[in-house]
Amino acid sequence: LSDSIGKIAGVRPAYIDAIEMAGGVPLLLPPVSGEALNQVLDQIHGLVKGLHFDPRNQQHLLAGALLGRILEEAEGIYVMLVRQDSACGFILLRSLLVAHVDLINISSDPTYIEFMNAAFLDQQRFLLEAALEKGSKSPFLANLPGNTEAAEQLDWVRSTLKQLEERQIKPLSVRKRF
Repeated sequence: LSDSIGKIAGVRPAYIDAIEMAGGVPLLLPPVSGEALNQVLDQIHGLVKGLHFDPRNQQHLLAGALLGRILEEAEGIYVMLVRQDSACGFILLRSLLVAHVDLINISSDPTYIEFMNAAFLDQQRFLLEAALEKGSKSPFLANLPGNTEAAEQLDWVRSTLKQLEERQIKPLSVRKRF
């Protein structure tokens, strides 16, 4: 079924399958613009209006942030469609898909926050190591070599990742996230 839907919607079947495997329902926006697309987005927004939100609950806060990110990505895609500019469309769609999968995972498993944190720390470790130990040529990392705060941060990140790993919490591969 995902093959035929994918052909009709112009979406790779893997996208549809990945969302279903994650326990979600693939939401494919119709190729419409203007008022019709606004109506679709309003209906989607109406589906989530009745949810209870506790601002003291970390899981709710993260789910709200992810939903906001999804809506921002969708708006960016909409703007690109209106402008008939698809240069970054796949990047935005991929980012939207990742946020959607994270939202599904965090909504169904409060411990998923720790795996997201491990992934964030792993990326931070990667960048700090590139700057401090591997002599990265990136202009964004140019001021970090010799910076004691950056070195201390790298030590803290490594220590925290080790503690998480001892509890079997590691950054999840894309396959496991989906």
